[in-house]
Amino acid sequence: MRLLFLGDVVGRTGRTAVLERIAGLRADWKLDFVIVNGENASSGMGLTALNAREMLEAGVDCLTLGDHAFDQKDMLGFIDTEPRVLRPLNFAKTAPGKGVRLFPAPGGKKVRVAQVRGKGVMERRLQQRDRHGQGRAFGAAGHWHGQGQVHPRERGGDAVGPGG
Repeated sequence: MRLLFLGDVVGRTGRTAVLERIAGLRADWKLDFVIVNGENASSGMGLTALNAREMLEAGVDCLTLGDHAFDQKDMLGFIDTEPRVLRPLNFAKTAPGKGVRLFPAPGGKKVRVAQVRGKGVMERRLQQRDRHGQGRAFGAAGHWHGQGQVHPRERGGDAVGPGG
């Protein structure tokens, strides 16, 4: 099976490169499955539903997101309706979307794609919104922290642990 993973497509320039070249790459390299990290593909911060649709229609099989998963507000609703877009698996279980999925591939084969956000990339807490548009502090382990809750690192613990 021939797989292609394109990491961190950034902004209009990155999207244009994917849109213009993905069909040719699929044909020339006889690719069976294409995964694109699109978390910075819309203005360098997040991914809009429109930009996700464009890349999927161009021939991308799966789009992955990262710590900027919900910087574009329309992704909060879109990710639940588009199974080919994955957010990090280690986000809170209440976060919209899924972090792992099994995809069909040519010849009856299957590809399991999992997106996991690493601890070392961002040490600060991220401001995100939950599926209802409510602001929450989003911890490094992918857990939603409401008002009054303490982030594990602030307790002196490790933000990413078992099951995190």
